[in-house]
Amino acid sequence: MLKKIGLSLVYFSLFAGLYGCSCSEKPKEQTDAGLYIADITVNEGDGSGTTDFSIEVNLQRENQDTVTVNYEVVAVQNPNVKSVASAGIDFIENEDTLTFDPESNDTQSISFSVKNDDLYEHDESFLINLIASSGAKIIAGEAQVTIKDNDPAPVASLSIDDSVSTTFSENDVDRIQIQILLDAVSGVDAEVAIDKSVESENDQTTVGKTAANRVDYLLKDADGNLMGSNENIVIPAGETTATVNLDIVDDGITENDENFSLRLRDVLDVSVSSTTLDFSIMDNDLIDGLSLLSVPLNDTGLTEVNNVVILPEHLESETEFAVNQLTEELRDQMDQAFGRDAAATSDPVTLTKTGGGRNGFDFTKLKTDGSETTENAPTEEGSVIPWDCVRDNNTGLVWEVKTRGNLGLRALSRNFYWYDPNSDTNGGVAGVQGEFQCDETDLSTCNTAYYIADVNANKLCGLSGWRLPTLSELRSIVDYNVRTTNVSVAYDTDYFAGDTIGVSRVWTSTSYPPDPTKAWTIRFGQGVEEEIRDKSVFVDSAVRLVNDSLIKQAQE
Repeated sequence: MLKKIGLSLVYFSLFAGLYGCSCSEKPKEQTDAGLYIADITVNEGDGSGTTDFSIEVNLQRENQDTVTVNYEVVAVQNPNVKSVASAGIDFIENEDTLTFDPESNDTQSISFSVKNDDLYEHDESFLINLIASSGAKIIAGEAQVTIKDNDPAPVASLSIDDSVSTTFSENDVDRIQIQILLDAVSGVDAEVAIDKSVESENDQTTVGKTAANRVDYLLKDADGNLMGSNENIVIPAGETTATVNLDIVDDGITENDENFSLRLRDVLDVSVSSTTLDFSIMDNDLIDGLSLLSVPLNDTGLTEVNNVVILPEHLESETEFAVNQLTEELRDQMDQAFGRDAAATSDPVTLTKTGGGRNGFDFTKLKTDGSETTENAPTEEGSVIPWDCVRDNNTGLVWEVKTRGNLGLRALSRNFYWYDPNSDTNGGVAGVQGEFQCDETDLSTCNTAYYIADVNANKLCGLSGWRLPTLSELRSIVDYNVRTTNVSVAYDTDYFAGDTIGVSRVWTSTSYPPDPTKAWTIRFGQGVEEEIRDKSVFVDSAVRLVNDSLIKQAQE
């Protein structure tokens, strides 16, 4: 008896294997009397026209009555379904009636048509619904039809105009348009990213050094907005081109020639070619083979000696001398006895000034386009200062003027990490990178290198080549005469109007050689402190950029 049962099970298994069983595709076991329909997947056709398919409707009878049921072929109504097939574009929408006679087969077919195409797209779905039956209940009346796409994803590649040179001088290049091209129209959005050669502290390469993204060059979207470090580029469905803009930063820093590469990386619904765009930037900051310009610096502004401070790099510790401790010989050697400071005190009529300024200083205000102005700053809090830069007529250097308030790229309240990825100029330590953006609404993310790049990209006062000043250059606008007066800020506030960065330490580009994790700063408050500050310190760490482009132009 047990042997007979075992043979019966073997025969049943063979029967099920030969004839198959797709019960798992049914929404439920067909045990209740009624109508059933189940999901189905079909393959999309190529080219134009349509491909016809059918889907079965099963009737589980409880009597021999005639059964009718209407059906409709419609788009998916659920907005949460990502890939919805469109009626008239992906399938043919229609409706009709099925009739089950007592003598007929209890399985009938609904015919439907799927439109062919050669577009890459996601698998898409639409519905076939059973509605308004007579003679039987609708037990499982909704079937989802999935159209399986069979087209390859488009291939994206990088391209620039053949007339555009990929080797150029730092200051002699307009914005470069880079095209991202698809080899075919896609039915869905394609997403790619641009991978950039990593500067890695500007490691040496066979062509020079590697340019740093966000410092030596900027990538911007089609609207000119700076692209984030992880920002993807979207080519909308139906389009084959996207544009990325490349801006080269003329940073005013003498450095080695640099190079960098851009290549595509696939992100979503696209493949990429192996195309790589290689660029070389030739430095433009050498004048007659010299890396440093000969710039005469200002006098100290001192017109009398009531209190003299010897700068800390000349002594082991800062030392103050009372006036009565100075001999007559030493007094005659102090700055107020010579040059423009002496003329400002003894014979101010003969002190020729191109612009204006107190004591021996001579400044001219420059508007945002670089033109001169003699306007004065309004006194209302939050009002706009009608100039953006100050030209020092003694040295030829042009200085950035801060804007009032807490918002905007050049807001006076902005603080900075010290950062320079260029091993030629950073003293051996790059500093702290912070965030990628210098967001105008977030004052806690910026570093000096990114700020320099943004100011240069905007060509403040019509100039590129903005940079951090050296310690000596920043000293040149210090008015040391504040030690003898009640003035609280050690620069001419008639020209650097609205600035309150006197309370902060202002970064210089000069690293401290015994410990290159630090850089020199100057505090412009009363007392004029020079401080060696850790490059990672953000609080009360301000920036006032300088530009020597006008001097270079005069020497060329």
